[in-house]
Parts: sequence; structure tokens; C-alpha cells
Amino acid sequence: MSVDNNKLIDIMRKNIYTCEKDRYGHIFIVVNNFTPAKYTKKQKLMVLEHIIQVTQESLVISNTYNNKTSYVHLNLKNFRRENFNLKLFKKINTIISETFDDTLESMFIYSDSKIFSSVWKIIKNFIEIDTRDKIILVNC
Repeated sequence: MSVDNNKLIDIMRKNIYTCEKDRYGHIFIVVNNFTPAKYTKKQKLMVLEHIIQVTQESLVISNTYNNKTSYVHLNLKNFRRENFNLKLFKKINTIISETFDDTLESMFIYSDSKIFSSVWKIIKNFIEIDTRDKIILVNC
């Protein structure tokens, strides 16, 4: 059973957003409220488009201070297997890296999940080395 589009839009707005801090745009993504298996193909595209929009907003904030990069904070607290879809991750990673070349200052991944450790071993292989070097894992 898929999630209602309006409910998904509400989840995206509350859990994928940007704000200004220290003269940079900061993107915040809270993953534990997403369950990709419940989404239709069209809804997964909606999530992807929202991530692109939020990334653009963060860069606009940074650009107002003459900065060309932004920060990403990925909250994986209470991360479960249901919150992850490798195919969707690969698609998001590919589109973001192609659309926003060299715009990541740093990415902080906050996790208290043992599952994430296993998932990280897989997904890090799909992330460009330059980007991987900008990722900071924070154990909550």
C-alpha cells in the first residue's frame, strides 16, 4: 500500500530542508521517516526532485555569502532496513553528483544504527572518492 502524495509531501518538507548557518547553506535530511518500499515510482521521483530543489536552495544561501559549496547533515538515527533502497540511493547519488559537481563542502552522517555500518560498506563503493573524503561519520 503506497503513501498518499499529500502525506509524502508533508514528510519531505519536514525532513528534507535547508537553512543558513555560518554563511553557508546547510541541508538537513532525516531518513528514518522515509520508507521507500511504500512509495510508487512517481513518489520516489518526487523525493528526488525535492532533494534537488533543497540542494539548489542551500547553494543560493551559500552564494549570497560568496561561497560555492554547502553542507549536508544526514540523520540516520533509528535507521532501519525499511529506510534504505539501494536502487534509489544509486539514482539519487548519480543525479546529485552530475547536477551539482563539486558543491559539497562536507557531509555529516549521524547514526546510532548497527545496520548503517553494514549498509555503509556497500554504498561507499558507489560514492566518488573525492566526495567520500568529505564525509564525516558521527556515531550518536
